Amino acid sequence: MAGISNDETQERSFDTTLMARLLKFARPYWWMLLISLVLICILTAKTIACPLIVRQAIDNYIDPTTARFVRVDALEDVQTANGVVGGVDRFVLGGHSYYDSTELTKGLRLSGKSVQTTDVSLYVVTPDKARQLGLDRLNGYVDAPQPFVFSAPQPVFPAGTYIMDASSLQRFSPEEHAWLRSVDVAGIKRLSLLFLAIVLLAFVVGYINRVLLEVVGQRIVYDIRVQLFEHVERLPFSFFDRTPSGRLTTRVTNDIEALADMYSQALINIVRDGFLLVGVTVVMFSLNAFLTWVLMAVLTAVVVLTAVFRVSIRNAHRVARTCLSRINSFIAERIQGVRVVQLFAIEEKEKKKFQKINESYTLARLHLMLLNGVFRPLVGALATFAVALLLYYGGGHILAGALSFGTLVTFTFYTQIFFQPVQEVAEQFDTIQQAMASAEKIFHIVDEPQEEYVPETFAGVVPHEFSIEFQDVHLSYTPGQEILKGISFNVEQGGSVALVGATGAGKTSITGLVPRFYGIDSGRVLLGGVDVATLPAEFLRQSVAFVMQDVFIFSGTVLHNIALFDEHPDEQKVAEIVDYLGMGFMKGLEGGLHHHLYERGNNLSSGERQLISFARALYFDPKVLILDEATSDIDTESEAVIQAAIRKILTGRTSIIVAHRLSTIRTVDRILVVQKGQISESGTHEELVAKGGIYKNLYELQSLSEEEA
Repeated sequence: MAGISNDETQERSFDTTLMARLLKFARPYWWMLLISLVLICILTAKTIACPLIVRQAIDNYIDPTTARFVRVDALEDVQTANGVVGGVDRFVLGGHSYYDSTELTKGLRLSGKSVQTTDVSLYVVTPDKARQLGLDRLNGYVDAPQPFVFSAPQPVFPAGTYIMDASSLQRFSPEEHAWLRSVDVAGIKRLSLLFLAIVLLAFVVGYINRVLLEVVGQRIVYDIRVQLFEHVERLPFSFFDRTPSGRLTTRVTNDIEALADMYSQALINIVRDGFLLVGVTVVMFSLNAFLTWVLMAVLTAVVVLTAVFRVSIRNAHRVARTCLSRINSFIAERIQGVRVVQLFAIEEKEKKKFQKINESYTLARLHLMLLNGVFRPLVGALATFAVALLLYYGGGHILAGALSFGTLVTFTFYTQIFFQPVQEVAEQFDTIQQAMASAEKIFHIVDEPQEEYVPETFAGVVPHEFSIEFQDVHLSYTPGQEILKGISFNVEQGGSVALVGATGAGKTSITGLVPRFYGIDSGRVLLGGVDVATLPAEFLRQSVAFVMQDVFIFSGTVLHNIALFDEHPDEQKVAEIVDYLGMGFMKGLEGGLHHHLYERGNNLSSGERQLISFARALYFDPKVLILDEATSDIDTESEAVIQAAIRKILTGRTSIIVAHRLSTIRTVDRILVVQKGQISESGTHEELVAKGGIYKNLYELQSLSEEEA
């Protein structure tokens, strides 16, 4: 697989697969998600129920009238109307003829006739209200000499219903009017309390659900972060050679935070909005199918709009994330190399480079904002247009008596609720697309093959002696470009070999093969007669210690840097190692072993950092020791202390020394001269000087330079 040092901005078509991989991380928390699902159902029921309560309050208590019927007064018009309307759609009260408005209009249209009608509003007292008001008192109004309250005819109205012309309400005295509306007032109070109770319950349920989802989201992200970190720790060295550290930092921090937003917000919103859409749609169809289809037409336009913008927004997010990764990589590298930048006074050049990268990120974010700036208002405009259509058609239905005012108000609520999921998807689109782009990059790392820590060829037996042998080893980091070309040599147990040669000759590459930092193309590297390719990596790394020129010091105490974050460091053992190596500078450190060191050991000299690396190697008592240019950056005053420490740590250990100062390796068992990936000379110091080859020339040149200095 290609490394991620190249920016992955190409379009991918594995959204379903990608989402399936992300959802696997939620599997351990299925029971919490199930509870959240139940809570979401409760919240959905609340959202659907509240407009229905408002509808009941308006139609049953606030405005219990109906405009379904029209009055026909002229005799000839009555005769015409009777001829086109069935008996169940008409009735006579108080000498007036009333007809169902919709049925009369339909009949007249079919017959080609016309009549003069008067719009009326009938005040309706339902059977339940009538019982609460008192039937005797109502019947008293019905039986009055000039009645204006009537017993409603059946089957047009349910049995026990009383009706009157709404204009007749003025004939009631204030006391009578209060009596007539007393049941309505009581009903409104009951519905208000019910509404308040539902809202309070929804608040509690919503709070619990939000906390639950945040917990689930953070736990899932914790698991992903741990898995990613563990995976990165076990990746081969070749991966880190081609991957900037700043980019890895972005993956473990920013990209994973984007996933946290998706788990705790976007995904659950999709489920909630799905329930809400289904529930609201069912209720709206039960109230009025025609108006529901009107809203469905607008929703279709919104869905098409979302599909059109989806690809563009996701691509914009991917580009933005890539640009941000470049910024992080640039900043991380420049902070690490800030001394070089200042030393060569190239601040302005680096500033221009950063401005160029920063400009790319800014333009990517502006492009994303432009897409969202068009998409979101369009969705909002369509939602407003849907309300306008609802008022137009719904108002017409009310005037025709085919729709109650409460139902229209309820539809207005439902229209906002109906488009709320779509609008929230628009709001969450950034989160979803950003998370998908981040997940894509994270899985690029997760899919990188790990180093085989325990090879399948491991026989279960590790060597007990630690000689080293290279047998015709070939190595290439890039196919076709060999770094090592047939390297063969051996180091007996307890023996020492030094590698010398020009920069880039392959010395460090040779040392990296002993602990199997890299896989070889051909040949074998043996430790104690066993091929290192068949040994567990943990055994190799515990058996082989590296002391390098560039010593990495972690932020923490001297003790923890030597014991390398051993959970229970042996302080007495560390103190003995410090005394053994003659680390006199420790006496001047406040707190001694507990003195706090800065990251990379910036409050220590290079010699002091090197001595800490020696102590670190001794603490773990390795059987093989590799020194890679360990004294090349040491001042003359410190060199004597370092050389004494080296002699001590090499005692009894198989060792390979990569040396820049040839004077430091005169006592090793054998010196190998490495040139262009091959061993050109081999022997002791005296033998190589006597031979008069490359080594002699290097030694004489270095001796001359030291004399002149």
